[in-house]
Amino acid sequence: MKKNKTITLLSLTLAIIPWALDAETVTLEPAMDNTMFEEADESNGKGSYLFSGRTGSRNGFASRRALLMFDVASVIPAGAVVEEVSLSMRMNRTVSGSFPFNLHRLADSWGEGTSNATGVEGSGTAASTGDVTWRHRFFSTDFWTTPGGDFVSTPSATTSVGSTVTFYTWNAPGMVTDVQDWIDNPTSNHGWILIGPSDTTSAKRFDSREATNSANRPQLTVTYSLPPSGWAGYAIEQDGRSVNTGAWLGIVDIAADPWVFVYDLDSYIYAPEENVSAEGGWIYAVR
Repeated sequence: MKKNKTITLLSLTLAIIPWALDAETVTLEPAMDNTMFEEADESNGKGSYLFSGRTGSRNGFASRRALLMFDVASVIPAGAVVEEVSLSMRMNRTVSGSFPFNLHRLADSWGEGTSNATGVEGSGTAASTGDVTWRHRFFSTDFWTTPGGDFVSTPSATTSVGSTVTFYTWNAPGMVTDVQDWIDNPTSNHGWILIGPSDTTSAKRFDSREATNSANRPQLTVTYSLPPSGWAGYAIEQDGRSVNTGAWLGIVDIAADPWVFVYDLDSYIYAPEENVSAEGGWIYAVR
C-alpha cells in the first residue's frame, strides 16, 4: 500500500539548485493518416493525399476531414519536457482562397486500412476493413459517438491555408500540451483531426505520409528537454498538489511562503535522485 508523506522542505539555500536541461529536436512522419468523406463510407488510407474543408457543388457541398497520428512516445523518452511543437503539411491543390484550418485533438482511436483512391483522389474510395470513415472509427464495426469524429472542441492550433502550393505550419501552446500528454500517457494519443470551415467552399488537398516524394510528407517537429544524468522527474498528480515518487506520495505545500511553486498539471518536478529519500524528503530544483 502506498504511504502518504508530507514532503520535507529544506532550507532555501539547499532547495534552489539551478540546472540546465539539454534540448533535443526530433522530426516524425505520421504513423497513420487518413481522410473522412461526409457523403459516404469512403476513405483513403493508403492514398497519396489527405483532404480537409468543404467541397463545392460538384461534390454536393460535402465536408472532408484529415486525421493524423504521430507515435511520439516511441522516440521521445518518458519524463521529457516538451518545449515546442510544430506540424507542417504541404497543400498541393485547391480552388478556394485563404481560410482558417483548425487542428483538434482526437478523443478516440481510429484506423488506417488499405483503401486507395484513384485519380485526384478527391472523392475517396470504398472503405476497407479497419478504415476510418465519417461514421466509423474502424469500418465497419466501431462507430464514432458523433459522426465526423470525436474530438476536443477547442482547437489545439489554427493556421490560415491559402491557394499557394507550399507548406503550411501549425504551432501553438495547445499542441505542446497535447504532445506532452501523449508522452506521459501514450494510450491517450489518438492524434489530431484537421477541420476547415463548414459554411463555405474551402476544400484543400495535402500530401499524405504515402506521398511519392518523401520531402512532401507531413512532418511533426518536437523540441524537448531532458534532465542531466542522475536526475529524475516526478509527475504532478491530477489533484495539483501531490507528487508521486514511486515509493511515496508527497504533498506539496504551495501555500506556505516562501514555498510557492508555479506549475501545470501533468508536468514534472525534477530533482537529483539522491535528494529524494526513501522517507519522501525532497530538495527542490528550479525547473
